[in-house]
Amino acid sequence: MRDAGIVCCVTTSTAPLFTLDQAAEHAHVNAVGAFRPAIGDHLIGLGAALAGGVPPSGGRTVFKTVGVALQDWAIAQLLAQRCLQ
Repeated sequence: MRDAGIVCCVTTSTAPLFTLDQAAEHAHVNAVGAFRPAIGDHLIGLGAALAGGVPPSGGRTVFKTVGVALQDWAIAQLLAQRCLQ
């Protein structure tokens, strides 16, 4: 996992699956299923992206969802609109 560019976690676990130092400095994490944060700090979430936040160059990013496709589509649509403006 230390060299992975993308890490996908699909679980309802509320316990952390890994520590932040186990993820590469440039990793993107897809976190699907749990209703509470299970990763740690220093990750820019989708909410920050919608608010205009930009991850630092080479920084870690995260996509957090509970796995409801309609919500995921709505957020993706908003992000696409923001990026095209």
